[in-house]
Amino acid sequence: MKKILLATVALSALAGSALAADLPYRSAPPVAAPAFVAVPVFTWSGFYAGVNAGYGFSGESNATTTGYNDTAVGWISSGQTASGAKLDRNGFVGGGQIGYNYQMGNLVLGLETDIQGTDLTKKVVWNDLRGNYAGYRASTTYLGTVRGRLGYAMDRWMIYATGGLAYGNVKLGHVDGDSFGPIASGNRSGTDAGFTVGAGVEYALPAFNWGGSAATVKLEYLYYDLGKRSVVSTDAFGTPYYKTNFNNDGHIVRAGLNWKFSAY
Repeated sequence: MKKILLATVALSALAGSALAADLPYRSAPPVAAPAFVAVPVFTWSGFYAGVNAGYGFSGESNATTTGYNDTAVGWISSGQTASGAKLDRNGFVGGGQIGYNYQMGNLVLGLETDIQGTDLTKKVVWNDLRGNYAGYRASTTYLGTVRGRLGYAMDRWMIYATGGLAYGNVKLGHVDGDSFGPIASGNRSGTDAGFTVGAGVEYALPAFNWGGSAATVKLEYLYYDLGKRSVVSTDAFGTPYYKTNFNNDGHIVRAGLNWKFSAY
């Protein structure tokens, strides 16, 4: 009886194993590898527009006066009037700019134009104990540039050199007189053109990327020269007495904020 029972159990076990082997095998689905998502690489290519503000100060700021006739030459040489003045024009500079950049590898080529109002004005009055006096005035009411830019990009950082055309409205004046009143005076006002060169650094803010655009901040230095200009001072009858030469160059240090379109 024991042998019969053991044989029955063994046959049942073998039959169960065979049945299990014939059943379809199910395993957990393979874990899919996460898909690789390419992170867009920042590019400086595209149009931009923004605002700027900073500080301007004079370069060569001396104005020199020479006599136009023998009488005026004698007054200058004897010290009865001034032979010149130092006209340091320092003040606020602020405005806006637009431009376009094109990036090729690390190289960035760009073109930018800007215009800003300025507070670059200086007045100097010279006088002596005899009642003789001379007055000088120089001011730049606005300043604009059209510049090329050559930059080297390091991802979101860019350093660049810049240069091109500078223009601005320059007002100049000279007056000479004594205790009886003005003897000769002259004024000049107009838009003058020259050149500008400079350099800067710009950074694209990663926290401000919306719809393919980006905000950038920059720090920039510019030197500009609008050329030397002269003012001839005449008396009430149009007789020339003095010729005064003015220098119109200066330096600008400013910060800027741009909104750059199509950052990716």
